[in-house]
Amino acid sequence: MARRVDVRRFGVVRGGAGAVAAAPPAGDAAASPLAPWVDLLEESYLRSRVLPPEECADLLAKLARHLGAPGAALLAWDATGRPAVLAACGVPDWSRDAERLTRLVRGRDAGAGSEEALTVTAGRLVAVVLRGPGADRLALALPDIEAGEEVLAPLRLLARFFFHAHFRRQVRAMPVPPPRIEGRSDLRFPPGIVVGRSPAMQRLYGALARLVDRDLPVLVLGETGVGKEHVARLVHEWSRRRSGPFVTINCAAIPAELLEAELFGIGRGVATGVVERHGKFREAHGGTLLLDEIGELPSPLQAKLLRALEQKEVQPLGGTPFGLDVRIVAATNTDLETSMARGDFRRDLYYRLAGFVLQVPPLRQRREDLPALVDHFLKLDGSHLDGITPAALRALLEHRWQGNVRELRHELARAAVLADPGELLDVDLLPHHVVASLPPLEAGEGSEEALRLDDRVGRLEEQLIREALRRAGSKRGAAQLLGIPRARLRRRMEFHGIES
Repeated sequence: MARRVDVRRFGVVRGGAGAVAAAPPAGDAAASPLAPWVDLLEESYLRSRVLPPEECADLLAKLARHLGAPGAALLAWDATGRPAVLAACGVPDWSRDAERLTRLVRGRDAGAGSEEALTVTAGRLVAVVLRGPGADRLALALPDIEAGEEVLAPLRLLARFFFHAHFRRQVRAMPVPPPRIEGRSDLRFPPGIVVGRSPAMQRLYGALARLVDRDLPVLVLGETGVGKEHVARLVHEWSRRRSGPFVTINCAAIPAELLEAELFGIGRGVATGVVERHGKFREAHGGTLLLDEIGELPSPLQAKLLRALEQKEVQPLGGTPFGLDVRIVAATNTDLETSMARGDFRRDLYYRLAGFVLQVPPLRQRREDLPALVDHFLKLDGSHLDGITPAALRALLEHRWQGNVRELRHELARAAVLADPGELLDVDLLPHHVVASLPPLEAGEGSEEALRLDDRVGRLEEQLIREALRRAGSKRGAAQLLGIPRARLRRRMEFHGIES
């Protein structure tokens, strides 16, 4: 029989329709906004794969303690629409809140299948509702809290773990609807852009919103791989030029002798065998032109670009000048101040390009956005994967990401190649330099608590694997009992030193 956690040591009292745990003390949230969530997700993930919801009341108590709520509950509705409390902590009687949620959920659909979450709020009552087989629903509810997206996003994932324990479904990350810019209900994010919910990205979006009704040139700065082209596309999509073309050119990827023709075009009959070329400026007429890697633009072309911007006229090579009706967005990861001090970049051109400067934050300054990025890239490059384990998510959160979002996508695509269909992305699929980013345990304040947590989670996984092997008698059967692919079972056995 699979090992079960003794929930009595958490003060659980059986009774009625589920388990009720003693109310946790409020206001005990940790200082880091991410670490407590990762701990909760990691423990919830491991337990929910073997425990029914009624034995997860202690996890609800930890959740309520983290959010400073007086309690938390798991509620379920069957096909008749009658609510039942599967597990709860803190509040002895959930009947009134269950009725309130029933009235709010009735007539509303949580989405096709079980892949969408319905977030319900009634005053200070917050619930994430998932739809199961038929008309069944399961809700994770907390009273007396005010939950922003930074709380709702991990709540959706926690609800998924409980959902899996109830309906025996595989864990997947929850899709999250994009937020709207405060005060601008008309602004929408185009498809393919992962919306950042971190404070750093929200400040960037707020600055972008101020450019909607202006046609200033924009200079986008940021490290390599942070997504400067995505920001440039938002500048275009949120402007009055959105119906026009959005054209890009990488100033560092084209040889200097060809770049002038690519930018400004070539006139008809300039030389034998040379065909007329419009150039990027004419292609972007009425729209937006992104000059990517502008810091690598050769000095002779800097002068010609400055003249075109000042006179609002482009002179093709051997052709007839034409008027310029283009918004310029330039982007670079080069330190232009240093380049100007060395004389490599014209200061007068800088002032022409920097009508408004946007600094895109690196990924290490917006770690809150990493789960959404992971979910997005797994759908693009690892569509055969069923999600990511909290342990792997912890490793990704701790990594420095010098290559930023581009590096993250590369590592996830690499892991997807190594994984089997239906597998969860775990730490054993990540490269050593990413896993090695996890901080070592050192002597000092808090180290004993961290050691106990890691030791407890590791022991639980090892014991579950050993028990599954004992019961099944084979790796194939053990993998089925654990709900994981055999390849992953082999890796975890090697990790724990379990012989077959």
